[in-house]
Amino acid sequence: MNPCELCEEYGDHDCKHCTLGNPCIGCVDYDMRNDACTSEGACGDPANKRKWKNCDEEDVYPIDRCGQCEDIFLAWLQSHGFDDCGHWIDTRLIPYVNEEGRFENAVFALFPYYWGDDEALQSIPNFVYKPDDICIYWYKYPLREAYANKPLTERKLADMLDVCGESLEQLAK
Repeated sequence: MNPCELCEEYGDHDCKHCTLGNPCIGCVDYDMRNDACTSEGACGDPANKRKWKNCDEEDVYPIDRCGQCEDIFLAWLQSHGFDDCGHWIDTRLIPYVNEEGRFENAVFALFPYYWGDDEALQSIPNFVYKPDDICIYWYKYPLREAYANKPLTERKLADMLDVCGESLEQLAK
């Protein structure tokens, strides 16, 4: 069954799921009606898992760049004191940035892509959402060839970024 037939089966004639390139379409653990994975972190379709950096295959979930995630993330960066690559530009964030340029507070950490040769720095996730221990890695630019250690929907990403934004507002007070 191709994704469009699956959309048709569930009555979604606009095919919004398959045009977003959702990697879970067709997976037995994907509840399309609620846009949720029911596998509790163990995806039922091994074809959707890919090795990334030093993660185990079981812990890697691709983030589709064709969907809304990249736009959501970039808009959030721009509106919260970071540039399009994740470098801080808001001087109020300086106390929370280390010498490698990694921003970190109690809720999240953001590390722009590392262009150097230090393997330890190369293996650091580019974004960590601490409340749910979600790590996101990308290649060169935010959410380009991106992978997470847990399944991530656009809705979940937006909710996470809302909490991250609230944590930045607390820093500004």
